[in-house]
Amino acid sequence: MEYNEKTILFWTLILAVSINELFLFGGFGIAVPLYIVIYYVFIFLQAKRKNIKIDIKENMLFLPIIMAGFCFLLFDNLVLKILNILFLWILIILNTADIYSINSCEKYSLKWFINIYEVGMLYPFVNIFKCMNVIKDFKSISKEKANRIFKVSLGLFIGLFMTIIIVPLLMRSDAAFTGIIENIFMNINFKIFTKILRRLITLFMIFFPMYSFIYGIIHYEKEKILKSDNYNLEILDFTIAITVISIICAIYILFCFSQLTYFISAFQGILPKDYTFSEYARRGFFECIPLTMINVAFVVLLDLFVKDKKSIKKKKVLNIYMTFITIFTLFLVISALSKMILYISAYGLTILRIYTAWFLILLSVILVCICIKIYSKKFNLLKNVFIIFVAMFIGLNYCNIDYVIGRYNANLYIEKNVDTISSFDSLSVSAVKPLLEMGKYDSDADYMLYKYEKRLENNNKWQSFNIAKYNAYKSIEKN
Repeated sequence: MEYNEKTILFWTLILAVSINELFLFGGFGIAVPLYIVIYYVFIFLQAKRKNIKIDIKENMLFLPIIMAGFCFLLFDNLVLKILNILFLWILIILNTADIYSINSCEKYSLKWFINIYEVGMLYPFVNIFKCMNVIKDFKSISKEKANRIFKVSLGLFIGLFMTIIIVPLLMRSDAAFTGIIENIFMNINFKIFTKILRRLITLFMIFFPMYSFIYGIIHYEKEKILKSDNYNLEILDFTIAITVISIICAIYILFCFSQLTYFISAFQGILPKDYTFSEYARRGFFECIPLTMINVAFVVLLDLFVKDKKSIKKKKVLNIYMTFITIFTLFLVISALSKMILYISAYGLTILRIYTAWFLILLSVILVCICIKIYSKKFNLLKNVFIIFVAMFIGLNYCNIDYVIGRYNANLYIEKNVDTISSFDSLSVSAVKPLLEMGKYDSDADYMLYKYEKRLENNNKWQSFNIAKYNAYKSIEKN
């Protein structure tokens, strides 16, 4: 067996044990950046063995991976932790595929992103039984030794089975023997055995997919024949498409006029009659999301599938329709965002309101990018949307939204006497300082502080350590 196969086996064990101990039986704090370091030590060492030169400038995904990893060390927002795990997994898969030249598609193209499925979902399973062949090929274990190990293992299994049958029979016949056995079992700590067994089971479940993934990226061979990306997608008749889209645009114009007062009130900060703030904001969000999806689909259909786009006049007509649909959609999204801001100004911030506002801002930026793409074919839409999403998502993490929400709601409570204490229940320990300030004015904050203390006590494993927990603990201790 080649040394390289032994190395893969060795590193698979290290990575599997790391996942097991750092995450499954640890926590998602300092453990995450630590695991990223371990993973990339392996990636770089194997790249060196394969004579692969890693250019940091060409692998720009390193920056968001590092920044997302450090979020686990700095902050403690549970929802963002879950999203960051998925976010990191996608970025690491894309980055690994780039380093080993597995992803031969044009960077930031649709196929480049689809490659996540092959590398991230298929690789952990397609080579899952290769590990058994490697273990069999170890030269250090002769057939005689392997046979002896098998016989001893079989003997232990049979002996244990017979012991389970014989011991209860002997215990029935002799009280002294019963006392000895009971004394032995009383002094055995079965919790330790249970912990070890759980760790072994999870390690076994992680090890084989991990080996399959590593084997896949190390032994990847480029296909010599690459399929052409040039497909003729223009299948829709121009006249039919324009007729359909004209009817839809006419409906949208009629809708705008009929709902003009309703829409404008959001920008003016006025709540319409027969609406509560929550109903107004909720309706705005659920109106714009399905229409945004439908309208973006229309723009894609018009841009990719309509025939006769080489004609300058027809192309201009298409561009006008696509621009109208995009701007109308952008208007709906900004209107929904205005309603959400109105709701926030009245009742304060919550985690859900922040996420909703962030998502609506992201949609607005994407729609602006679509407008640019309509008139500039050189503009790489997927690349720019990906970069914007990564930047905004990293920004959302580093805003420390739990503290921002806590500070905003504390000020709203102190200055305007709006009851915002209940909002702290969904916040992480980053909101401790604003809550301590509210405690000077309302005793209800003391109970919330007690719940925060319990959270800190219940999750004290070193793997889950982060700066937010440390600062919260110090703040409560000083209080």
